[in-house]
Amino acid sequence: MNTRVIALMVAAAFVGCATTGTPVSKAGGDDEEAAAKNETAPKPPSDDKIQAAKQQQADVKKQPVAQGPKISASVKAEFDGAVKKWETAKNAKGGLVTADCKGLAANFSRISDGQLAAQSHFNAGTILEHCCYEKDAEGEYQAALSANPAYAPAMANLGQIYWKQNNPTTAKSWFEKAIQADPTHAGAAYANLGAILY
Repeated sequence: MNTRVIALMVAAAFVGCATTGTPVSKAGGDDEEAAAKNETAPKPPSDDKIQAAKQQQADVKKQPVAQGPKISASVKAEFDGAVKKWETAKNAKGGLVTADCKGLAANFSRISDGQLAAQSHFNAGTILEHCCYEKDAEGEYQAALSANPAYAPAMANLGQIYWKQNNPTTAKSWFEKAIQADPTHAGAAYANLGAILY
């Protein structure tokens, strides 16, 4: 993963938007409204899907570089161009503005190459979430998981969305799945799960 993508992921983690409510405490999680939200919220990928995706990733890593899947030059250029546009908008006077978010996210969202699809949809989701388009961000994170069911950053960010929507039971399940999918790179999921449990 290149440093520009890591910067996008890190920047998204530190920037939030105003929410309509505050997270529910453990004691408040049993009311009927929270239960209804938990019934309608999407469920994380199954253990089998996560394990299959992790196995596929491990198999790809074992292949010699010459035989492994390659990212086409045009797709890589499109991805790098989307990163550059995001960096330019972020560094502009006044920073990233809501009016630019959907266009910047679309630059990532349209990249469907197998090797970059999950990362691209995740990046689109972080941009949209930054600008308070949580429903659109949720869709991008789900698209990232369609491309790679073991993509822990998308699971952790979905958990964060559900936490902000006063849905701690669903958030907890997403944080747990993020940790299961990638325990060594799930710091945010561990921290958020700890906030729910304690």
